[in-house]
Amino acid sequence: MHFSAGYVHGVCELSYDLRLMGSGVFPSGFRATQSQNNNLKWETTEQYNFGLDFTLFSSSIYGTFDTYIKNVKDMLINPAYLGSMGEGGASWLNGPSLRNWGMEFALGYRGTTDFGLRYNVNGNVDFFRQRVTYLPETTTGSYVHTAKQNLVEAKKPYGSIVGYVVDGLFQSREEVLAAGQENARVGGLKYADLDGNGIINEQDQTWIFNPVPNFSWGLNVDLGYKDFDFSMFWQGVAGQDVYNDQKFQTDFYSITDAGSNKGNRMLDAWTTANRGSDIPALTTNNVGNENRASTYFVENGSYAKLRQVQIGYNLPENLLKKVSMTSARIYVSGHNLLTLKSGSLTCSDPENPRWMYPNSTSFSFGIQTSF
Repeated sequence: MHFSAGYVHGVCELSYDLRLMGSGVFPSGFRATQSQNNNLKWETTEQYNFGLDFTLFSSSIYGTFDTYIKNVKDMLINPAYLGSMGEGGASWLNGPSLRNWGMEFALGYRGTTDFGLRYNVNGNVDFFRQRVTYLPETTTGSYVHTAKQNLVEAKKPYGSIVGYVVDGLFQSREEVLAAGQENARVGGLKYADLDGNGIINEQDQTWIFNPVPNFSWGLNVDLGYKDFDFSMFWQGVAGQDVYNDQKFQTDFYSITDAGSNKGNRMLDAWTTANRGSDIPALTTNNVGNENRASTYFVENGSYAKLRQVQIGYNLPENLLKKVSMTSARIYVSGHNLLTLKSGSLTCSDPENPRWMYPNSTSFSFGIQTSF
């Protein structure tokens, strides 16, 4: 630590030059923000790849294949700590080790027809899998787990979630009394008794959310005829879980922001005259803790999206010569034009289940020139 001294109105002032800038102010005190960890080490990554690029039939068919295995060891984490540790209880630790492996395959076909249509169609499919391979005892409590399994024992990917399985809604007072579920209510969520002991508690939690989709895909189509060109790009994922936080506002009145505007799905909430609904009965008090993690909020987020469409026209050469241009192209394009999604998904966008900014639809017009 460096000290500096100076005189202000004849009074000697001593300051701490904490940043070695030749000046400083005398602080009123210090506090510990974290504790040291003498056993801390850098996380390490090992990756193995195998790839193949190929072309067939005079390059009209082309593609790539790539596969990989990636091991991450001793991830750096800053987990929560017991409040009894007091000030400075936070500390960096070496946490889980992961194994990622996956594959990507791309295939394209290009050429020109006898009547002059140019085409280039290519698509790709890829997937990856992940599981936690090691979890030190010092960090076990920082990650979700059931009463019997942690991430390693369940061979689950990083980011998996445990919760309760929703088994419909309570239809009568008799069902509520027989359920063994604390603060259950008629028309409320009924949680499955997975261990069969007649009581609903944390022992009935299981793995309900997998952050890794089955596979992702993309499709590009490029066409051209004379001076016109057309392109479009589709993209999607299959077998993807989403945790739909928007249901807190669209399906429940009391969980968050009671009294504020809500979604119109509430108009179809359960009542004695609407027993076929799967939306819980409305209440002003969340006594049943129905915002707990459960399968009610996990939905099928698979989708296919038309990301971009563009149509262009290249001005003819005889016209370009008159204005001293070498090329000029006018085009119009649209982005995020269409979304195909699962019929069971209740939010508007499978990429926006947690109140993030949506992918808006847009159109643009432009001119590309060179001289």
